[in-house]
Amino acid sequence: IKLGWSSMIEKTKTHANVEARYISPFFQSFGMGFIQNGSKAIDGRLDQPLGKRLRFRGRYVLEERSVPGAINDQTMSLQRAQAQINYRPDRSLTLHGGYIPVHTLTAMAEGTDLESRNRNFTLGGDVRKRWRSVVMVLNVEGGLYQWHSPEGVQQLVENHSIGLSILRSDQWSAQLTWTGLTGGADSSIAATDNFGIQGEYHLRSNAVVSGALQVPTGEPMGWMCELKYPVNKRMAIGLKGESYSRSDLFFPEEGQLDQFNTYNWSAMVTYLW
Repeated sequence: IKLGWSSMIEKTKTHANVEARYISPFFQSFGMGFIQNGSKAIDGRLDQPLGKRLRFRGRYVLEERSVPGAINDQTMSLQRAQAQINYRPDRSLTLHGGYIPVHTLTAMAEGTDLESRNRNFTLGGDVRKRWRSVVMVLNVEGGLYQWHSPEGVQQLVENHSIGLSILRSDQWSAQLTWTGLTGGADSSIAATDNFGIQGEYHLRSNAVVSGALQVPTGEPMGWMCELKYPVNKRMAIGLKGESYSRSDLFFPEEGQLDQFNTYNWSAMVTYLW
């Protein structure tokens, strides 16, 4: 269930929207982007141009989730804000910086709560170049992720990423990415690297073939392949297979969140009216 409100102030070019949504705990989201089931949330967004070259975007999310596998209807309450500034000095270059604070409260057992506060700072830029019908976009970003609890436990992680996207009109697209995580001096988090590749190709029959591959160091490899075929202007059918990892399964006997891997194959029918 989703309800939304949107408004545009023409004089200041301010765009604001608010969305409320509820997803049943029994909803199976496989094949639909892994929508978090058992959640209810309010999501507000603001988009404000500040002249011709500067733009501000803000967001605030208040969400409550049920923890998979938990007993006694244990829940996770989450508050997340986001502020981002984009500066575009010319047509090919965009600079951006952002700040994302997150507050999470998880019911681990009766009368016991696990609280954490996260802060994420990012700074980066995009360079876009066109050569005939081919568009290339290079993205470079660096960030600092800070997590701490009321008990004084703190983790600092540096996050760096580089991405290159190549697109040719409506025929094909490809993307290469690298993400590196480095823990601070007092952090227990080991340095990791994640390499990714994904692509999409449009066949003459109007069918679309896409795939993705993620290769993290020390973790299981993830992949996705998908085929979409438009039957007519309103209907499309598709097949999708994927393997991924999740870290939100709750084990009551261990009292902790743990990670598991899964495989999924799905068939979809989409109809627009």
